[in-house]
Amino acid sequence: MVAAAIWMFAARGKSKKDNTISIVQKLDYSDDLALTYNPDQGFYRSKVFNVLPKGIFYDDGQKTAAQYDFNHYENQLYHLRMDISAFSGKNNGSSDLELTPNALADLDTLLGNLKHAQKNAVIRFCYCPDFGDAKDKEPSLDMIKKHIAQISSVLNKYESTITAIEAGMIGRWGEMNGSAITKDSAVVNAVLSTWLDCTNNLPILTRQPQHIYDFLGLSYQQAMEYSIESDNDAFRLGIFDDSFLGNNSDLGTFNHDRVQEIEWISKQTAHLPFGGEASCSSEDEALHRMEDGCLDNMKKLHLSYLNYHYNEKITDYWKNQTYSAQYGDDSTYYGISVYDYIAKHFGYRFVLTKSTFHLTNSAKLDIDLQLNNVGFGNLTKTKDLQLIVQDDAGNIVLRQNVGKFNGKNIKISTNLNFPKGNYKFYLSICSLEENEPTYPIAFSNAGLFNSTLKANYIGELSF
Repeated sequence: MVAAAIWMFAARGKSKKDNTISIVQKLDYSDDLALTYNPDQGFYRSKVFNVLPKGIFYDDGQKTAAQYDFNHYENQLYHLRMDISAFSGKNNGSSDLELTPNALADLDTLLGNLKHAQKNAVIRFCYCPDFGDAKDKEPSLDMIKKHIAQISSVLNKYESTITAIEAGMIGRWGEMNGSAITKDSAVVNAVLSTWLDCTNNLPILTRQPQHIYDFLGLSYQQAMEYSIESDNDAFRLGIFDDSFLGNNSDLGTFNHDRVQEIEWISKQTAHLPFGGEASCSSEDEALHRMEDGCLDNMKKLHLSYLNYHYNEKITDYWKNQTYSAQYGDDSTYYGISVYDYIAKHFGYRFVLTKSTFHLTNSAKLDIDLQLNNVGFGNLTKTKDLQLIVQDDAGNIVLRQNVGKFNGKNIKISTNLNFPKGNYKFYLSICSLEENEPTYPIAFSNAGLFNSTLKANYIGELSF
């Protein structure tokens, strides 16, 4: 069928002087409207782990970190809340302690299991016992820095697994408020600097844009005129918002002019994850209602993730609202609940809109893929591209690394150095580890993603 199409195309005079013919693949180019479980985004499940000198435990110490089942839930994203209060003298009644080899080994095991399940995590460490609201439980700043260095030696092994580090650590719930030291910009700067110095390519999220202004040594007004370039350490600094839509300041997330600050921080969230917890302290002030433009906030801030459980009052409201022309122009989704609309638009959502094969002299193949990102956000990690070709019998005749993916249209080239026949082409958009695809991205088109190959079907060819 495809071969016939090739020669018909040529007979109509569409071939070029170099004998190149172009074939638009007959695929379903529509958004399938289903929830696509892709890396680094979504409603997350949270879990508190107690980090002790003898190792890491959960469920009141009844189970070890190695026992946690990351396949228990269907969601892609977890929020790992690591309680390291036992290593602060203000909690253990003795002295500040460095993290033990047992604790670090169990952290490695926990993240290794997460990776094996091909799930992602936002991770935060905290000195408040059981991630509670206790204040002033931190060890010395020197010990905090040592802990960050120790933790980073493990986290750096899991760049494809860890969505972001919420710098946290200090203050109630590790949310950088309440404790005396959280008001000291020098301490906050030291925490952020140490995370940046000790990690490689991992996003570091702090609690307020003000923390980033202080880190840059700028006043609010100066910061509004300042753009963070990619060679600046602060390019990796974003925010996590655990009072999202709570009121006009997101309960203290934004300390100045909300509109201006969102405009400024959106330049960071365009390339970094952004998320947290939806909040509702007062019905009169909350911004989660549709008429208050909650979806506009999500789009502007490039929302990547939210807590699945918190706040259920808000998520129940979204479940009972219908997405319609009143709230947006995405007509494909009219009629579904706002909750489902949000769930399907966290971060990036790539829809393949056209796949064209350009064949030259039955030997050289150039492939053009046009994509439409309909999500709230963008791809925040560069991915690898691997072309996979199967013959009629399902045998892989080609597996070729063909470049990088940054969320834009894709152009790839290959030589057809295998026998003439009928072939199916797949593209894995993934993190290559030992030349094997991990954490693949699926297009949101019906029937294109092959879970066995971890790749998207992009067309077929006979030559």
